[in-house]
Amino acid sequence: MKEQKFLKDDYEVPSSQHNYTKLAQGENRLRILGAPIVGQEGWKTGSNGERVVERWPQDEKRPTTEYDNGRPKHFWALPCWNYNEKCIQAWVFTQATIQKALRDLSRSKDWGAPYDYDIIITRSGENMETSYSVMPAPKSSIAKEIQEALIMKPINLNALYDGEDPFEVNENQAAEEDPFESPPEQVWCNPLPTEVNIPD
Repeated sequence: MKEQKFLKDDYEVPSSQHNYTKLAQGENRLRILGAPIVGQEGWKTGSNGERVVERWPQDEKRPTTEYDNGRPKHFWALPCWNYNEKCIQAWVFTQATIQKALRDLSRSKDWGAPYDYDIIITRSGENMETSYSVMPAPKSSIAKEIQEALIMKPINLNALYDGEDPFEVNENQAAEEDPFESPPEQVWCNPLPTEVNIPD
């Protein structure tokens, strides 16, 4: 009797998926799917001891709130496909090293806006010694799997300004939108300003 296989040879138990990108140690491969929204963010302790974040657009006046981490930080938030976790995520980050690298790539005549290639971010070190390097992969088209995932899981990044979940998109609005009928920068995101001032 021929032995039947229990599982395919290439089967792997999927890791738990998260809505937000957290860069792991080592290489992280991402495909950016839209232009970032930019602004300031500050963290404080809530009435029940929980951590609470406040975010506002870059051109708005800073709230008078005192934050646990002192001065608010400049943040970017953008939609991406995380190859490690194989899902659509919102990537919210304040690392100026990464922001400047992506800005420089987007202005490069050879590379341009990072919609046509993957980004490989290598994280090394821990805590205050953590460092990041950013490298573009060769240009390639967006996989059908990623296109389908984005249509099924649209993101409204502007919800972050209101302290809401960017994945709780109005169902009727999401049904009318096909993100890949228009340029990637229109995928539930604000267009990237011509000049982005990134604090040192």
